[in-house]
Amino acid sequence: MLRLLPIVLAALLIAGCGGEPKTEAELREAGKKAFVKEDFAKARDYLGRLVRLHPSDRDALYFLGMAYSKDLKYDSALYYLERVNTLYEDDREANLELYRIGMLTQDAKVAKDAIGALIRTGDPADMYYEDLARLSLMLKQYALATRYFRILLEREPDQPQRYLDAANAVAGLDSLAVAVALLDSAAARFGARPEFLLNKSLYLTAQEKYGESEAIIRGLIAADTGNLGYKVNLAHVLSSTDSEAKRREAYALYHDLKGRVDARFAVDSLMADLARKLDSAQ
Repeated sequence: MLRLLPIVLAALLIAGCGGEPKTEAELREAGKKAFVKEDFAKARDYLGRLVRLHPSDRDALYFLGMAYSKDLKYDSALYYLERVNTLYEDDREANLELYRIGMLTQDAKVAKDAIGALIRTGDPADMYYEDLARLSLMLKQYALATRYFRILLEREPDQPQRYLDAANAVAGLDSLAVAVALLDSAAARFGARPEFLLNKSLYLTAQEKYGESEAIIRGLIAADTGNLGYKVNLAHVLSSTDSEAKRREAYALYHDLKGRVDARFAVDSLMADLARKLDSAQ
């Protein structure tokens, strides 16, 4: 019995080694099986080895990218899926996943490029206009964003948000007067809603029409005295003027708001900058 033991162990070792995939075909099959069983770590092991043997294997690259995506490892997923797209132009499956990841992670370029491929491979362009508009805005492609938001506004003139979106895109082109006109059209159609008035105030401030902007913001504050965001915006408008009295009012507003509003408003730095302006004016 004891003399048989080494022979049995050797046989087990040989059997174990024989069961591990080695060839391209074996690695491909094992990787896909592991993927179907949702053992994504094992799938990545097998498919990663296959990619090292055959760097342009479409299925290996695709399923390797998908195995990373399933485990939320999006950077690696993008790397392999984009390689598929480079080697196999407009690969539909790869671009469907690239679109999903791009939208999920707010990677505007990835998502927009994927949409282009999906349109080229059969999807109607109009099903993506909303995404294309917002992605173009994120990429500061204001002319394209304006085009898409204009189309959406023409389709849905009864949606107030469409006017805000179109105005925002147009403002990016420095067409501030057009942006204001769009908001005036919205107010005429839906009433003087606070969101229309606040955005109009911002565009008027950008045009250095401080008096008009101030009047709008003060009206909003009178209707909603507890809204700190309105008060921050009023302080911004007042601090932009050449009037020392208005700048001092702005400083008092900032001081009152300090510690009461979100840090993104950067009240401390605005106060410091305004204080320097007031000191230099004396």
